[in-house]
Amino acid sequence: MFQLQFDQSENHTVIFDNNTYLLKNFITEILSGHFKFSQFYRYKTQQDIKIRFFPVNCWNWKCHGKYYIYHVHNESYETLCGCNFNLIDYIILTEKIIDEPQFLPEIVNKAYECLKTEKAKRQNMKMGKIKYRYSKTVGSSYTSFGCPYCDAIFGDNHYLF
Repeated sequence: MFQLQFDQSENHTVIFDNNTYLLKNFITEILSGHFKFSQFYRYKTQQDIKIRFFPVNCWNWKCHGKYYIYHVHNESYETLCGCNFNLIDYIILTEKIIDEPQFLPEIVNKAYECLKTEKAKRQNMKMGKIKYRYSKTVGSSYTSFGCPYCDAIFGDNHYLF
């Protein structure tokens, strides 16, 4: 990915791989095969993510159990060539629809893994199943967090990050 910069002097420049080139020189480099272009970005199969857990209390008046949900703090993706894209860029470039990145299977699995650590066990961190649930509030179903004790939905309208 490169960035074009235009100025009034007509010495247009290109920023590519942390280097600045005059546009005419950049075009020469492209035509001579010094840069490899691909139609698609390929993302690293392993990404560094930060998962932040925080406690909530069940809204169900019969339960009020304390449990944990999480938020993916850094929603960026790194390509094989070292470019970083935030989630919006990733969605636009890959044309994937990801409404809730925290519910991607690999992230859900990692979150459950975190709860198996000794530290999480000492703090009695429990998390309900993440699954497709019906919400009476919105009148439709969607993937959501739930209470591990009564399976009550933790709806999207409660997020305060």
